[in-house]
Amino acid sequence: MLQVTSSSTVLVAIAIIIILGYISLDIFRRTRIPELLILMLIGIFLVQILGLVPHNYLNVLRSLAPIFGSLALVVIMYNGGQELKFDSSLITNWKGVALGILDNLLAIALLAIFMYYAFGWPLLYGAILGAILGETTSIVVIPFIRKVKLSSGLFKTLIIESTLNSVVAIVSFSLLLVLAQNQTLSALTFITYILDYISLAVVIGFVAGIGWLFVLNSLKSAREYLATIAMAILLYGLVDIFNGAPIVTVLIFAMIIGNKRIFAKALNLKMNFNPNKEKAVEKELEFLISTFFFVFMGMITVLSLGFAIEGFIVAIILIIARYPEVRGVMRNNTKDERYIVFSLMPRGVTVATLATIAYGLGGTYFPQIFYLSFFVIVATSIASSFLLTKVKVELKEGQ
Repeated sequence: MLQVTSSSTVLVAIAIIIILGYISLDIFRRTRIPELLILMLIGIFLVQILGLVPHNYLNVLRSLAPIFGSLALVVIMYNGGQELKFDSSLITNWKGVALGILDNLLAIALLAIFMYYAFGWPLLYGAILGAILGETTSIVVIPFIRKVKLSSGLFKTLIIESTLNSVVAIVSFSLLLVLAQNQTLSALTFITYILDYISLAVVIGFVAGIGWLFVLNSLKSAREYLATIAMAILLYGLVDIFNGAPIVTVLIFAMIIGNKRIFAKALNLKMNFNPNKEKAVEKELEFLISTFFFVFMGMITVLSLGFAIEGFIVAIILIIARYPEVRGVMRNNTKDERYIVFSLMPRGVTVATLATIAYGLGGTYFPQIFYLSFFVIVATSIASSFLLTKVKVELKEGQ
């Protein structure tokens, strides 16, 4: 008689999740239904309907959430940071920069006030919720804009927005989390602490980035991307041990590596540049991260009517706030272009990762932040999917 061990069950579950993740990608390409919705439903189905994952396994997953969240955060910040090029695009395409920053700042301000007056939350925890939700996910935005014919300016605007707002969300979340964990500090002491916290991270990130360029120039390895990610993880851990801002270190390190052409020329390094190979590995790693995080969210979320209602109200606030934001920043663009930018507002893997880290912290508000984030992801994804079906754009040849 065939005996199924717990380890084999886990292996089968992992394989099924990966396969279903690829299937969900194909469904997204055909229907514009974001794969993250499908993946979260898979998590709900596996645990809360079929009961295939034992509770002791879920408890282990919950305990490991902060570790996996930190690893995912490093990858997201590295990939986002290296896309911030030291060229004219960040200056000339100010609309993308403005949207990327406003996405987060508006969410922080609005949700801090709303959660305080509507549900009695402390302003700080409402602001943390806003910092987490201040992202428009690139896993929906970039595949959509790459298969339709958009002007070069609008294409760059959406790329910069979806990249930058993830970076801003992670940094603002990290700084607010420091404040939440040091609420006894005075305002002046806190400002001094933050300056020290960030300055150490910036110096280490810059020095490590320049040093790593020399390493890459010397080794010229075909596994450059994975080795660099490992270096980013190492920096994150070391800076965290020395009470610096680890995610800022990763950001500076990533920006140095992302602009290696400029630095290689300045340092007289003869480096190999193969962005296509790096992108291929990067996409696969992002796929694995997003697949498991969205399934994980579905596994451990609480399907509560109360959280659902609160989450959908928060989503409505974010959607309503996006309209004047887009209209103000893009007032010189056409109505159709503004509609496209407005429609591309689903929350995604950065939200899932930050919410999971918050969940692992426990306490009164952090688990609630996780549950609300789950329903906001669902609501904004559904809204974006519906709005995008109304977009009348010409597909690129072959799409």
